[in-house]
Amino acid sequence: MANYNMNRVASNNAQVCKDGACIENLDISSYDTTVRAFHWNGTSGVTELCDGINYNANTGEGTITAESEIQICIDAWQTAYDEIQAQLQSEIPSEEV
Repeated sequence: MANYNMNRVASNNAQVCKDGACIENLDISSYDTTVRAFHWNGTSGVTELCDGINYNANTGEGTITAESEIQICIDAWQTAYDEIQAQLQSEIPSEEV
């Protein structure tokens, strides 16, 4: 199971990490705006909450009981990762592939 972390900068902007590989500036605008950060260890997780406006102020904590609760962030990370990999592959001369 993968470990995921998310740190939100704004309602639509966050850094999401999978097993330590972090990608910044991900659009997670459809994810719950009262979650400013989370850590998922592959089987359970914790969240840091906010008021949905000030992402620097922790207003409490919550729990994550299923990976599906963070799927929006997982999908954002995977989409960005796939785009990065495709870009890198396109930059390799064909005789090296």
